[in-house]
Amino acid sequence: MKQYTKTKFNIFTNNISVKNIRMKYALYIVLGIFLASCSTTSPIYYGKNRRIVKSIEQNPILQDHFTGFVLYDIANQKKKIDINGDKYFTPASNTKIFTFYTALNILGDSIPVLIYQVSDSLLVFQGTGNPLFLNPKYSDTTAFSILKDASKKLIYNSNNNFNKKYGSGWAWDDAPYSYQSEITPFPIYGNLDSTNHPIAFSDSSFVKILSDTLHQIVEIGNRLPYMPFHTINIPTPDSLYILLLHESDNHVAEQLLAMMGQKQFAEQKNKEVIQYAKENFFNDLQNPPRWVDGSGLSRYNLFTPNSIISTLHKIYNKIGWEAIQIYFPAGGDSGTLKNFFQSENGPYVYAKTGTLSNNHNLSGFIITKKGNILIFSFMHNHYIYGSKKVKIEMEKILKSIWERY
Repeated sequence: MKQYTKTKFNIFTNNISVKNIRMKYALYIVLGIFLASCSTTSPIYYGKNRRIVKSIEQNPILQDHFTGFVLYDIANQKKKIDINGDKYFTPASNTKIFTFYTALNILGDSIPVLIYQVSDSLLVFQGTGNPLFLNPKYSDTTAFSILKDASKKLIYNSNNNFNKKYGSGWAWDDAPYSYQSEITPFPIYGNLDSTNHPIAFSDSSFVKILSDTLHQIVEIGNRLPYMPFHTINIPTPDSLYILLLHESDNHVAEQLLAMMGQKQFAEQKNKEVIQYAKENFFNDLQNPPRWVDGSGLSRYNLFTPNSIISTLHKIYNKIGWEAIQIYFPAGGDSGTLKNFFQSENGPYVYAKTGTLSNNHNLSGFIITKKGNILIFSFMHNHYIYGSKKVKIEMEKILKSIWERY
């Protein structure tokens, strides 16, 4: 009897143990799934990070449209805040950040300004896409001097150009305005006329303008089949990148791609340059961009805040903090940020703006009161009022970061 009871009791307790173990495992699995879902979709913020997040997520102006914000600490190599960092936004001129980094890698310390062949009586020349040729904002006269001083018949050849005049997804009703000039193999005067309107180019219209400028006849012709090409290069001027980033010059952005194509492929192929850059310079990005032009005029472009943060970090590693302060607009001091982020202590924001109708973005660097350098990307898409309201709220938040971090 005792043996039976003992055996029965052991069987009973063993059943309880098995059930308990199963229940515990089930609880662990449920708890693990819950915690995993929380960690991937809703990060938990503390202290000053939490205050900044609340100032964005509880701001009625920033919450009536699509907002993304990422803050990255360079010294600790760690993200402090990530709000919609993996979501795709229309970047507008934040696209130029990618164009800039690509140019740093392909063009390096020199840019091509003229390609030519020479015989006893002829000088056959091609453009390199150089946007500085007699540009009223910043003019390089190297190619002009060579053509002007040539004692030979001048022949223009454009068979190194494979670009269309306008980028993919550009707005047709922007064509009459100076910020959407044509992409050409040999830019002249910034591709704008004396009234600051875009010039409609063809080979014949270009050689007429150039003939009038040089005061000598320029003809259209073929390249010399048995003569080698020579390329004239000049040191890359800081002004080229200052025009790109400070002035957000769309013409310079597109022609930079053309110059990169000329240097990398011996042909002007902007699409191929972008593809080459994606495969060689941005192949490690967690969110691959949809990138279609150099300037950001196209609404087909789509970038995430995290991809922009990664690219800004690449730029920082390549050129350093001192160069960033030269090339990027400084808050309250220069370029597109001259009227924002003003401070008695000097600039604390160095960043690139990006604006299209109903979209405004700002991505760059903050140097805080404590001297910490942070990277940020603040993106706003699809608001239905002017950008000033967004800029005011953005300035409050970035100033708070400057004070707290």
